[in-house]
Amino acid sequence: MGLQKKASYMTISCIYILGIPSACVFAFVCNWGVLGLEAGFGVACIALAICYSCLLKKTDWQMISD
Repeated sequence: MGLQKKASYMTISCIYILGIPSACVFAFVCNWGVLGLEAGFGVACIALAICYSCLLKKTDWQMISD
């Protein structure tokens, strides 16, 4: 469909720019430990789901299928 490049950029940005720093903050600054690591990657997964749904919503499916 041609959306793989956009989706991979979204994945990289959500995981590396949002997920890892928030996991480090939750785990080490907030002293949550392993729960903080899981919470940080949970935040990244939620942000990624929002990005994917925005990508799917704005895609012109008629143009792709032709």
